[in-house]
Amino acid sequence: MTRRWVFTRAATGLLCNAQCLMRTRQNEVLLDAEGQPMESENALTASTVWRTHRAFSGRCGLCVSDGEVSAVSESAEDYRAGEVNFCLRSAGKRPHVLISLVPHYVRQEKGEWNHDAFPCCLPTAVEQDEYDRKMMETPLIWEEPLTFSVECTADGMYVWSDECGVYGEKVSSVPCFTPRDQNEYGKGTDDAKCFEALVGLSWKDTTTGSPHAEDDQLGRRIEVMVSQWSTFTEDNAPACNMAAERICVVRRVMPCTGIPSCVYFVPFITLMDDLDSATIVQNSEATS
Repeated sequence: MTRRWVFTRAATGLLCNAQCLMRTRQNEVLLDAEGQPMESENALTASTVWRTHRAFSGRCGLCVSDGEVSAVSESAEDYRAGEVNFCLRSAGKRPHVLISLVPHYVRQEKGEWNHDAFPCCLPTAVEQDEYDRKMMETPLIWEEPLTFSVECTADGMYVWSDECGVYGEKVSSVPCFTPRDQNEYGKGTDDAKCFEALVGLSWKDTTTGSPHAEDDQLGRRIEVMVSQWSTFTEDNAPACNMAAERICVVRRVMPCTGIPSCVYFVPFITLMDDLDSATIVQNSEATS
């Protein structure tokens, strides 16, 4: 059995496959209620509500393969710990991409929810879908409960988390992005340079006591670690080089007392600018 990280869902307007997420829309493009581009001559008379977006996100999941059968796991146990590495690319003059760890609820079979320990109502499928959609369309993803975000920029890395009370704390002065020749990145950019970065996100559920829902109040915690690789290599060498020096940028513990075990955590990537992209360059794989 093989396990690998993939992109499982993305906001409308992104190009997405299992390994890559890319933003192609222009910031000034108007989108209708379905997220599709709207022509300027139709904007004044359209019956739908149009809006603009500053950011789009994609969500990751763990794909489990057994022979020829593959499926994204919905077992919370598969997400107790994880590690995902991303190659980030940006054509913006001031690149900034958010990598976040975000809670996600696994729908349980009837009878598995302990209503005495957790009297809150379970989200319906419609409510969960609406929550996912909003999470993927906000540039302020770090304001959401139990969310931990790291902003990757050319000036360093910054932590944002309303849950932890941290707002733009600089955790690294080492430039996260490396300038690259645009010919390596692809056509369509106005500048002579684009930027690349290699960043890793890992986490571990450090719940004390048994893993059952009724015992989660004993002290569930999520340990989060973000790393970056030294990407200033020789000319023409690959910027996203896994053999380069790896640097631990930040390690934090996020208290999750009272959060049931069927709520787990997955990575989100938020692309802030046009032509930003993220590629899963090395999956955490295991066989069993």
